[in-house]
Amino acid sequence: MKYIMSKLLILDNSTDLLYALKFFFERNGYNAKTLSRGCDLIPEVKSFNPDVVMLDVNVNGYDGKEICKMLRNDAATNQPGILITSASPAKLQDYKQYMADDFIEKPFDLDILEQKVRGMIAWLPTRNPAHNEFAYK
Repeated sequence: MKYIMSKLLILDNSTDLLYALKFFFERNGYNAKTLSRGCDLIPEVKSFNPDVVMLDVNVNGYDGKEICKMLRNDAATNQPGILITSASPAKLQDYKQYMADDFIEKPFDLDILEQKVRGMIAWLPTRNPAHNEFAYK
């Protein structure tokens, strides 16, 4: 059986965190790409075609919740799993309202984060957006 490397796109303000996450995920067999500017995310999703997008709720003046909605409402970007991150638990409580698949609070345990990403990748092929709680349009 041929192994296919899963793709992960990570958007966050902290370049230190991005560096650490890229190193961690690549060491664990993922093709990880990082971004620090919210305006770069949608074009990068279209070209990189990640399995999972991990994005912070607050990214350099951009609202991660709105970015998430924009991803879901564009047929060219609505397929990846979306994992929202934030240091504020209150900002994560309504993650389904902005169409994210899951969330994790900062600071997070890397093993738990990787389990969430791996689990999301495992169920993505079975997800049919037309039958989801929200209609991705």
